[in-house]
Amino acid sequence: MAICSSRGCGNQTTAAHFTKCASCLLGTRRLDKLVAQYRAVEQLPPLAVPAGVWAFRVPGLPVAWNNALIRYAGRRPFLAPKAREWKQQIALAAMQTRPGGWPLDRRYDVELTSVFANPRADADGPVKLVLDALTGCAWTDDRLVARVTASKLVDADAPRIEVVLRLAAQERA
Repeated sequence: MAICSSRGCGNQTTAAHFTKCASCLLGTRRLDKLVAQYRAVEQLPPLAVPAGVWAFRVPGLPVAWNNALIRYAGRRPFLAPKAREWKQQIALAAMQTRPGGWPLDRRYDVELTSVFANPRADADGPVKLVLDALTGCAWTDDRLVARVTASKLVDADAPRIEVVLRLAAQERA
């Protein structure tokens, strides 16, 4: 969950919060759609994973790296506000579900399932943003990621990212 960016609000953005704080979003049409998407993701069963594996979901439409940067002539590119909020939402969801004693300095395998509303989206688009967002939460540097498996699903009602982290095979041995 992200933190509401409305002046003076500061609450966590859950489906219930969106119904109370309309100024969080860019308009009421988008608000209704986002509330429905959050509720649909909240209704999904928990991710089934074995012990020693960390898995979590982040509701909302995944942001691709291609759409994350804004470039101005003569200036360095920077992250668009939408991408910055998406990274914060991923980091917050990770911190809320992080298992106790999770080591930050080992090598990891990452399974990333991007669930889009549009079937034309690329499976690998959100990978870099997700790995960068998890720096400091799941590892000290995303160079510690040994393998990334990215897949894509389509669900117009509940777009989301599903992340599964486990120690890399050489670390488990």
